[in-house]
Amino acid sequence: MGSERGRTNGCSDEVPVIPCSSGDPAPTPKKGPAMQRRQDWLLLFLGAEGGHLPTDQIRVMKGMFLLDRTDGHPAHGLYHFEAYDYGPFDSTVYRDLDALQLQGLVRVTRHVGSSRKTYELTDAGRAMFAELVDSTPPDHLDLVRGAKERVTSLGFEELLEQIYEEYPEYAKKSVARVRRTGIQ
Repeated sequence: MGSERGRTNGCSDEVPVIPCSSGDPAPTPKKGPAMQRRQDWLLLFLGAEGGHLPTDQIRVMKGMFLLDRTDGHPAHGLYHFEAYDYGPFDSTVYRDLDALQLQGLVRVTRHVGSSRKTYELTDAGRAMFAELVDSTPPDHLDLVRGAKERVTSLGFEELLEQIYEEYPEYAKKSVARVRRTGIQ
């Protein structure tokens, strides 16, 4: 059997893979400060300490948006956010979350009676998180922690209100803004 390197993992990023003991391919993490994979930054965000609120899909989306808007941060430009129902949105964030779940790095909890999902790292995800922390410059980690703290410390409406105040171009399609102001 030939080398597995160069195969894709089903995501938009091409990732070198090595077979796991189960026969399924597992991505080889990139090392060092040149880390640019979106999924690595997403994993760092999920593992970072945050506020008192759970890390649900809205908070993940807004946290990654805030990192994306930070000039000079390596996560800047990795996603392509557009104005959507609840502000900045890029479906690639959800695809990356799904990929992390399939890799066994993230556990997703679906809440009965709603579309809400919360995300937490598995044991394998925590191990990968620790490796990423060791290979990421402290100033970049501080920005990730700051974004996580911010989005998990604010209630849903307050979070959207702050995002809309700072980035009004992302409020133009928001159904939340329409409901709050009564504008049609």
